Amino acid sequence: MFDTFRDFAFQLRRRAIGQLKLRSGLPAVSQEVAANPEIAFYQILLDAISVPGVQPPQIVCDVGCRNWSYVRALRRSFPRAQLFGLELDGFRRYLNLWRRMDYAAAHGAAVGGTAITGDFLKVSLEELFRGDTILWTVFFPFVSCGPCHGWGLPSKYSDFSALVAKIVNESQRFTEARVLSAHQGAWEAEIAREVYAAHGLRVIEKKIDSAHTSSLWPSPYDTFVFSVLVR
Repeated sequence: MFDTFRDFAFQLRRRAIGQLKLRSGLPAVSQEVAANPEIAFYQILLDAISVPGVQPPQIVCDVGCRNWSYVRALRRSFPRAQLFGLELDGFRRYLNLWRRMDYAAAHGAAVGGTAITGDFLKVSLEELFRGDTILWTVFFPFVSCGPCHGWGLPSKYSDFSALVAKIVNESQRFTEARVLSAHQGAWEAEIAREVYAAHGLRVIEKKIDSAHTSSLWPSPYDTFVFSVLVR
């Protein structure tokens, strides 16, 4: 029953209410990195695992980018890459009437990135990507129903195995493909670890103690960063 209601609310947001563009242009976003501690936090995640001998990717696809307020960290780490941010729930609206997708577009445009609203499991990416190497970044994906429900989304969007399967399939046309994912708390990291193993993928990981990031990211849980070679 509750999942039916969540799906109805999501579809209403996506197909009706969210389609209304109530403000023109794009929202103003701060260019000051120091004003956004979230950027510093994501930079820590991106710097957590360095794999020797790996060339910088030509494409970075950030799956589940929300409003992409941290995209400057991606640009700092990958100054020459094509940046794509993909958000399932981009039609979610703020009290100031801007939508999540509007902010994602504004943050992306500031660093030459492209924000896309759509279901990663269904969207066709082949025509968008031009290059031989890709890095998939997946920051704090849903791996269980609880957090997914907390954001008002139906349970089907907590299927991390389906997301990894899509990444593996999309990666086949690249000469090199990697994933960098971040997970909050040991229990979510364990679920993600098991999913990667089920797909035959080996994980290199690092734990970031919450005490080191508490001033940047309001979470009491340690963060686990995984680096995964897909092909």
